[in-house]
Amino acid sequence: MKHYPQIILHTGSFLMIGLLLIAGCGGGQKEAVTKGPLYYRYLEYHDEQGQCGEYGLQPCVRVDMVYPYVSKGPKAGVNAVNGFTQDFLQHAFYDVLNLRGDLEESETQVETSEEFTRAFVAAYEQFRESYPESSIGYSFQFEGAVKYNSERYATLLTIYSAYTGGAHPYGERKMASFDLATGKQLDLEDIVHAPEKLPALGEKFFRRAHGYSHDTDWAETPYFYETGGFVLSEKFGLTEEGLVFWYDPYEIAPYSEGPSRFAIPWDALQRILTSAMHEEFLAPSSAEH
Repeated sequence: MKHYPQIILHTGSFLMIGLLLIAGCGGGQKEAVTKGPLYYRYLEYHDEQGQCGEYGLQPCVRVDMVYPYVSKGPKAGVNAVNGFTQDFLQHAFYDVLNLRGDLEESETQVETSEEFTRAFVAAYEQFRESYPESSIGYSFQFEGAVKYNSERYATLLTIYSAYTGGAHPYGERKMASFDLATGKQLDLEDIVHAPEKLPALGEKFFRRAHGYSHDTDWAETPYFYETGGFVLSEKFGLTEEGLVFWYDPYEIAPYSEGPSRFAIPWDALQRILTSAMHEEFLAPSSAEH
């Protein structure tokens, strides 16, 4: 199976919402040509207003976004990948603009990066009116990346982080893999035929990734303190490395531990892989690039 490198086209003045390209701030672009089922470019948007210095230390507002936009490929796959990014971006906008927790999602719908920035600045101005002596700033960062791109499948990882006061930023990440022919987001059942065996495998490789022996009690670690035992994340995706799982800060450990990640290698999954995944990652042709 052939796997393709990324197209990289940095366009410093665009944001995609609803498959629209809207002019923003900044400029410049860098393009690298490649071949593959998905042709995409990274869109960038950057804006700042106020006396901006280090993040969170000056009275200003920063907005930074960079993520892939697919322009060519199987129609179902293109729609699925772009739709996933768009939906999560809208979700991030809602979370950030709904600072008081009293708005309906329809009340925070924005169509462009400029609209979001204006709303974010307005929220900051309200904060400054209430706390005129405060020197903190507001910031919003959104990043997306294609983590896997083959003839049949693609994986995206998207992350947003915002700071609107308090001890530290907040945010969320999502990871998903798609069948490019159908546009279907893959479930664990599409990857393994015995998903009930994944938690034991996952715990083994989580322990290995984080330096814990097989007999270490989770109560002696910062992890899984609320669940009392290992829990498999719902954020997962196909990569060359293996089946990757991500956890957000606070999801399984204190914020100080940061996000957590581990991978189950494909050879460790070979007995329970579906035939499609075995062909993708373990068949002799999967080594071709």
